[in-house]
Amino acid sequence: MALATSTIMAGIAIGGIATSAYGRKKQSKAFRQISQAEIRAENAREKQMELENKRKQRDILRNAQVVRANSLSKVSGSGADTKGSSAWGGVVGQVNTDAGQQILASAQNTMIGREIFQANREASFYRGEAATAGAIADTGSQIANSAVSIAKIGTSLFN
Repeated sequence: MALATSTIMAGIAIGGIATSAYGRKKQSKAFRQISQAEIRAENAREKQMELENKRKQRDILRNAQVVRANSLSKVSGSGADTKGSSAWGGVVGQVNTDAGQQILASAQNTMIGREIFQANREASFYRGEAATAGAIADTGSQIANSAVSIAKIGTSLFN
């Protein structure tokens, strides 16, 4: 009777360890998939940021052209000479300076955005790694905690 009970207990302990290991493996896989999905989302958001930046820079240049054209129209309409005119040169210089500053700010924002997206991708990757390590540690703990029970079963089998 003791042999049958010990055998059943050993089977249950081994079954528990196997089930725990299987569950941890599935959990680890799920965390890796979550991490990969987060990275894909970050990549998509970064592409969106890049597109918005390009559109913004085109708008800045387009607006600068409109301002230059309107300024030329006003200067020409007033009868002033646009070639060699210091007023006209000043207007063009100011428009170009403003557009350049706006494009620079946009480029700097994009560079900062890239750094943020990269940091988010790395954090997502390491969250997945941490979850995998935790699952491995939990499985090891389950096996270690079951070792005492399995040893008692072995002792009762051979005594």
